[in-house]
Amino acid sequence: MEAYSVMGGINVDGYLAPEDVNMPISPNGGGKEIQRRNAERAKQQQDLRNRVNNEIRQKAGLRINENIASSMTLPERSLPNLMLEERAQNHGSDLINPSGGALRGQDAYGSGHFGASRDGGGRKHMGIDILTTVGQNLVSPVTGSAVNYTGATSGTPMIDITPSNSTVGIDKVRILYVNIPSGENPWKKYNVTDGQTIIGTAANLGTLGYSKGITPHIHLQIMVKGNWVDPTPYFFGR
Repeated sequence: MEAYSVMGGINVDGYLAPEDVNMPISPNGGGKEIQRRNAERAKQQQDLRNRVNNEIRQKAGLRINENIASSMTLPERSLPNLMLEERAQNHGSDLINPSGGALRGQDAYGSGHFGASRDGGGRKHMGIDILTTVGQNLVSPVTGSAVNYTGATSGTPMIDITPSNSTVGIDKVRILYVNIPSGENPWKKYNVTDGQTIIGTAANLGTLGYSKGITPHIHLQIMVKGNWVDPTPYFFGR
């Protein structure tokens, strides 16, 4: 039996124990049967790897390097890690998608795209919403220093990340609906590495005043030269 989840990593069950795999072939053919079963499961694993690669391409729109994907062990092949490797080869200074999710589409609260209408047209959405699974780990989109805190008036858990490399061209990345990671304290600065450091977990929006009509997501903003800009090209292609 096999199971996998692109956003949360990949798990494959059903392989024989090592002592069974190494069992010598016996005269009655028992060892041959184990080899046959292992060969079948190896094929299942390759089929699963192919399906995951296809789903990654569909969800993230990336050209995954096949050599990188095939060389990584299954537990390592989470979408953020694949995005990190692929970005390093093809996208220069593009940022890591913290959840590996797609842009939030239209729901009861409107669209998650940059510039979407809010409050009946009274204002515009000054960031993008990226889909999450409640409670999932989120990784840092950029290397630098981070601070988790809760909004004084909104009560929203969020994080500000300041890139350490000025050539990235970004003043600050702000992400809302991020619960503080275990072991960290509010307002205490700590160092983060893009695609590797867990910056928190995806919050349950139902506990923050939203109704069931909202799709689970994080809200992400990017500041450049003191202005909030469209984050979309940094995560979903220029």
